[in-house]
Amino acid sequence: MFMVLNPKKIWWQPALVFFSQATGAIVVPLLVALFVGRYLDNKYHTVPWIFLGLTVISFAVSCVALVILAQKSLKLMEKDTLKKDERTRNHPSKSRK
Repeated sequence: MFMVLNPKKIWWQPALVFFSQATGAIVVPLLVALFVGRYLDNKYHTVPWIFLGLTVISFAVSCVALVILAQKSLKLMEKDTLKKDERTRNHPSKSRK
């Protein structure tokens, strides 16, 4: 689900990747709730109750997906920061006085 980023890529690439994943985490469950809820409501003559129930469930699924996505992004940023700090510490051109 989460893509490993190349450090030589454009500076805004991580933000674009996160935005697209977050958008998908919101839109996909809502579209599924829309189409499945509408179909089931028409089949069982329960308009709009199944749709509303599935919309609430899709909201919960989206919230959980966004939290997981944010945690993965934070771990990736921490890992990148540690690598940059290590490279800065071990860089030969920086002499200690």
